Amino acid sequence: MRNDMVECELAKEVESTRLFRLLTKLCTVVDRAELNGDFGWAEYGDRYMLKLFRDYVFHQVMEDGRPWLDMAHVLACLNRLDAGVPDRVCLMSRDEQNVLVVSYAELKHCLEQSFGECVHANRTAASAMSAAAAAAAVAANSSTVANAGAQMMHYQHNY
Repeated sequence: MRNDMVECELAKEVESTRLFRLLTKLCTVVDRAELNGDFGWAEYGDRYMLKLFRDYVFHQVMEDGRPWLDMAHVLACLNRLDAGVPDRVCLMSRDEQNVLVVSYAELKHCLEQSFGECVHANRTAASAMSAAAAAAAVAANSSTVANAGAQMMHYQHNY
């Protein structure tokens, strides 16, 4: 009986962690103001589809304008996205001018590709910063060595 309870709790934690990772990726992509100096990055292509998906999951409203809050809908959509199922979903822009019908598999591919672009940009920036820091350290060390050498020559000359 105790093992069953432990397994049940472990399953809940795994589920929570999996959905947290998925939401982290989605928010990283959809809520990004710019990437590599491109301020429109999140507004077109794969990211636009993901924004429409985010609205479909979290920002639906009822006919009278009140927010539609349905945790079962949220969890079902996130689980389908994570699994990349072939089921199709109809996504509509807030102004109802754009309608896209896409599969959860396509959305998952878009999310993974867009998140990968963010990760790549982060690594590129980090390596550039590391290279700049290393160059600065070398320059600082060269300057320190040169100053020490000059001080040593000054010391030897005076004595």
